Amino acid sequence: MPLGEMKPLFNRGTPEKPAPSAPQPHTPKAARIEQIVREFLRVLGLAPLAMGRGEYLASLDGVGLLRRMVIDLMQEKNGIGPVRGSALHVNVHLTPEQRRALEALPPLSANRESLLAMNTAMWRIFRPLAQELCAQTGAPWPSAFDDATRRHLARELGLEI
Repeated sequence: MPLGEMKPLFNRGTPEKPAPSAPQPHTPKAARIEQIVREFLRVLGLAPLAMGRGEYLASLDGVGLLRRMVIDLMQEKNGIGPVRGSALHVNVHLTPEQRRALEALPPLSANRESLLAMNTAMWRIFRPLAQELCAQTGAPWPSAFDDATRRHLARELGLEI
C-alpha cells in the first residue's frame, strides 16, 4: 500500500502527518552517471587483487557493490533520483526487463569461478546501459579507463569482457 494511503492505527492526539508528496521528476545528471561509471570500473578492476589473494569473501562484497551500481544506473534511467525511499522497495523502481536481467544473474558463491562469472554478467548488463546514459546526459565515456580495466582483467584473470 502506498504510504500516502496508510492511516495511523494509534495516535496520541498529535496532528496527523500529511501524506507524502509525489516524488519530483528526476533527470539523470552527467556528473552522477560519470561517478557511477568510474566507480564501477574501479571496483571491477580490483578483482585480480582479491582473486590473487584468495579473498573470495571480500570479492562477494565487491560483486554486491557492482550490483548496487547496476541498480543505481537502472533507476537513473527510469527517472528515479538518488533518494529512493526504503531499501526494500527496489522492484517498484525497475522495469520488468531490468528485473529479469538481474534475476537471471548466475548463482554467486565464494569461489573463483562463480565470482568471475558474476563479474562478467554484471559487465554485460552495466556497459550498454552506462554508455546509453553517458550519451543521453553528455557524460564522457572514460574510454582509456575502460580499455585499461579490460586489458588488466584479461591479463590477470583471463577475463575477456
